[in-house]
Amino acid sequence: MPLPGGVLNKVCTIPLAASLWTSARITLSLGKEMSSNPEELLYEDFAVSLEYWTNTAVEALIDPRKDLRAFDDVEAFAHLQRKFSSNEDEKALASVMSEILRGQIHSILVSLDGGTKMADAQRIFLATEKGRPLARDLHEGFVRYLFTTGRLK
Repeated sequence: MPLPGGVLNKVCTIPLAASLWTSARITLSLGKEMSSNPEELLYEDFAVSLEYWTNTAVEALIDPRKDLRAFDDVEAFAHLQRKFSSNEDEKALASVMSEILRGQIHSILVSLDGGTKMADAQRIFLATEKGRPLARDLHEGFVRYLFTTGRLK
């Protein structure tokens, strides 16, 4: 359903953890019309996932009341919960988690762009359902998108 001022809601489903068969629904409100550019749509999906998993990890590590059954290694999370508690810890964890997850997304996109050893044997090309190929610089485009949307400074 459209929001006032041309803002759209986007609902996506992201798995909570490998051990769960449930999903979380996230509603994303964009401050502008949603792009029809497939690269931007992909970047936005990755950015939303990055934010979701960063927040989920930080909440789980900071809040000792957090139910940890959704995670595979409950003991490790419980151990770390005892180590972190302050606002300073929370900010540092958020920064570290975001950087780690951003690096993982970047690495995946480098593989898709043909920038890894896999490209010596096989290339993967992404295209829309109408056959339009996606850009070959997805890893660079994703970082630019994070800067453009203010998610990376």
